[in-house]
Amino acid sequence: MAHATIRATLIPEIVRMITEKFHISEEEAMDQYYTSRTAEALSDSETGLYGQSALFIFGLFCQEKAGRESKRVMKILFVCHGNICRSTMAQYVMQYLVDQRGLADAFYIDSAATSREEIGNRPYHGTQRKLREVGIPCGDHRAVQMTRQDYEKYDYLIGMDTWNIRNMTRIAGGDPEGKIHKLMDYTERKGDIADPWYTGDFDETYVDVREGCEALLAHILKEDLY
Repeated sequence: MAHATIRATLIPEIVRMITEKFHISEEEAMDQYYTSRTAEALSDSETGLYGQSALFIFGLFCQEKAGRESKRVMKILFVCHGNICRSTMAQYVMQYLVDQRGLADAFYIDSAATSREEIGNRPYHGTQRKLREVGIPCGDHRAVQMTRQDYEKYDYLIGMDTWNIRNMTRIAGGDPEGKIHKLMDYTERKGDIADPWYTGDFDETYVDVREGCEALLAHILKEDLY
């Protein structure tokens, strides 16, 4: 699809969101959007905004509008059974996404396990291989177990499947603040992310994790960071 067509499709939707969020007229919303750095970025194909959703670009606009006056840092903990496959992959994918968009100072991202089976171990070689293949840095994270204190520390505690959610809720002693969610719940597909430790399919896991992280980031930019 041509860039002009992409802009023609996205911009009306972005303007509608601005109008509804900030309770201003469509004309004023249009003026504010077209004078923003976000609009300039969308007109430049080298910025990587092409292929992003209207919701994601709207989130970037709101981040800019806020001027980053608030020093709030969003804290995200990704959780899976062992903390060597899915949750570490999600940790590094999300870190990559926020780094690429210049938002590193607005996020603190980590990962943990619900079990003690892999405590102290590095990311599984399949996770390291897949991240290396797609050009995403993989750090030297060592598996740790989620604690009850993590519930107070983090804004989002994100599990990979239904069993993770049950165990996370048990460890936290409940979820009174609604912080515990499955990663795919932020996408249109919902559902669980299969454990590649058993399936051996790290490619499929990466597709799900990437989609989930992009959707989660869009949600946070829209709801929390301005």
